[in-house]
Amino acid sequence: MVATKVVKRTGFLARHNTDAGGKPGVCLRDEKKKKKRERGDLSPLFLYLAFKILTLHYITNIVRSETARQKRLEDMKRTGIFVGTFDPFTIGHHSVVTRALPLFDRIVIGVGINGQKNCMLTAEERIGIIESLYAGEPKIEVCGYNELTVDFAHRVGADYIIKGVRSVKDFEYEREQADMNRVLGGVETILLYAEPQYSSISSSVVRELKRFGRDVSDYLPKPTTGGVEEHKG
Repeated sequence: MVATKVVKRTGFLARHNTDAGGKPGVCLRDEKKKKKRERGDLSPLFLYLAFKILTLHYITNIVRSETARQKRLEDMKRTGIFVGTFDPFTIGHHSVVTRALPLFDRIVIGVGINGQKNCMLTAEERIGIIESLYAGEPKIEVCGYNELTVDFAHRVGADYIIKGVRSVKDFEYEREQADMNRVLGGVETILLYAEPQYSSISSSVVRELKRFGRDVSDYLPKPTTGGVEEHKG
């Protein structure tokens, strides 16, 4: 049978376990101190692990917040597409793009690729000429497309189609196209009326003049002149 007795030791009481023979056993206070020391030895490790977990959690939240912020900024960007065959890209086209730039955060110029059309310039030449023209403008991208205009708009993340209008005839055609594109894909059309000095300039007129050997450099933005002039078609 194990008994417990209180022993007075140097001014304080210490509780000892005693066995049946009355011999003192283990001091309970010492045992508690020993367990406390053992727990204390693990405290720095627990604190370190807790600090690492909290730091990782904090960094993860920052990364998630920044990713969400970047996505919101991307979603807020106003993107428009300016599409056409651009065979060739004229000063009239250039005027529309220049005037549309302040209205959008990003403009994608889509060069239509249609194998059934007999173009003066190849698709690669048309894309290259326009890219060289806007090489210094980060808000403008150039790429080819051969799908519906609304599908191209969705592919590049655009909500608007930019169109130039030179006459009442152009307006009626573009109005019908705008209605169809809105119904098909929910994409709105922005019409910019041609500046008076460019109202009679079109790609077809430039091609016709070129076919008869006339100088067409005045109808082309300067960086694109070389590409068209060097074409032998």
